Amino acid sequence: MVHRPRHRGRALSALARIDAKILFRPIPPGHPPPIDLAEGLLLRLFRQFVQMFGMPGPGEVDPTPLVAVLVSILFGFMFADVGHGLALSAASLLLWRRYPQTRFLLTCGLSAAGFGLLFGETFGLHSPAATVLPCPLDAPLHTILASIVFGALVLLLGLALSAIEAAWRCGLWEWMWQDGAVLTLYTSGLVSLI
Repeated sequence: MVHRPRHRGRALSALARIDAKILFRPIPPGHPPPIDLAEGLLLRLFRQFVQMFGMPGPGEVDPTPLVAVLVSILFGFMFADVGHGLALSAASLLLWRRYPQTRFLLTCGLSAAGFGLLFGETFGLHSPAATVLPCPLDAPLHTILASIVFGALVLLLGLALSAIEAAWRCGLWEWMWQDGAVLTLYTSGLVSLI
């Protein structure tokens, strides 16, 4: 005998009474299909991040190319080490066929190795002679400032893309009263810092 909680049975019976229909209407003649996504190996690797938030519609920008670049750069800046980055890329190549969702780690590992070269980090060992950029632990304020500037640029890019989408939907006037005010606040805050 299987014991089922009472509240579960009530919830299932409530769901069974819902009367809903899903209609898949054809695209009207003369209109483009609702989704046109860019293709390519790098974009397919990062498409899973975009799909977590839903697919872009006909009046929206496909953010996959930006996500591919920004995730790789941010991961490399955060995980800057030549040895660990190359090990991560090698692990991604080994798991390429069996676990396709780990393929994006290839570009992230290569970015980490690149930033490791710039900072002079290999397997946690710092070599001051090989640095192009100052070590984050030696110049923490510069590292924090670079992170803030990069984050502000990403936010400004997002606001610019939302302005483009608003123009496509003929809603630029509403955008100016909502997100345009946020854009003004961000830019004035950045200018005040300078």
